[in-house]
Amino acid sequence: MKTLALSTILILSVAACGSDDNTASSGSTASTTATSVPETTVTAPPDSSEPDVTTATTPETTTPATTPATTPATTPATTPAASTTWTDVAAYPSGFEAGCCGANSAGPTSPALTESPAPLADGTYSLEIVGWSPDDPARLQIAVRAFVPCADGVQDCSPAEDGTYGAHEVGFSAMSREIELELDDSVVVYLAGDDTSKTLENGLSSILRSTNGTGLAALMTAIADAYDTAIATPLRAGTPIDAIVADLQANPAHGFTSAAEQLTGQLYFTHADAPPVLFQSVAEQGAALERSGTSALIPRTFTVADGTVSLEFYAGFRS
Repeated sequence: MKTLALSTILILSVAACGSDDNTASSGSTASTTATSVPETTVTAPPDSSEPDVTTATTPETTTPATTPATTPATTPATTPAASTTWTDVAAYPSGFEAGCCGANSAGPTSPALTESPAPLADGTYSLEIVGWSPDDPARLQIAVRAFVPCADGVQDCSPAEDGTYGAHEVGFSAMSREIELELDDSVVVYLAGDDTSKTLENGLSSILRSTNGTGLAALMTAIADAYDTAIATPLRAGTPIDAIVADLQANPAHGFTSAAEQLTGQLYFTHADAPPVLFQSVAEQGAALERSGTSALIPRTFTVADGTVSLEFYAGFRS
């Protein structure tokens, strides 16, 4: 199992919009300090509006005794497995629905965001990625915020014409907490992406699959390797962005293929049996994307239940 270490940050939540992706707050951030999550195992909570999804947890392993503080110790970067099974699931289990196109997000509210040294209370929170490196792929730095009812006056919630909010519409707390999370077999991960095998006659449909933290680390490592080789390196060498995309569309390589049949001028990245990851843009204002292109994975929610952590991501089309 794992222990989550937390520290103080100022965070602006990631804004993303689409049928399944995450929406985040632009509210101010209050300082918090480190905490941890108790270590036990449960399945992810069911979705209130979708068929229940049950995800099997991986048997826990024994953690070796901690090295005494007086003895210096170094830990090599964890290398994720080359491929890890991704299993089809019917729905995100959190019940969170990201707002899109002017609509507010909806879903269950979170417990109050506790301050360290208290652990986070069991519940579902918003998720933001604030740090990840291919040099240490199993270490993920995240920030969480509480989902708060729009009716409580949180920022960035838009009222209806009569000034009211829907009963289940939520915004995001101003206060956030940073957590350093180990992506191991105890972490449950959900990722949705576009179903590239379907035509656009009835619009894009999604594939939703689940894996563990090791599988997510393997996917992120594959994205980083491919992105740095096929996109970031020629971009730094002065190759125009349009030329990079056009070449990968005409000559698929490193896991990148053309999204021309679905979305003209964009790319999909595929790795093993993970859902396709859509790159609607391969650069940001002419510079390489954050975290070696892994910012194409849009975070949605962080759930903790009796010590088991679940993460939800989206990697399909966003309007």
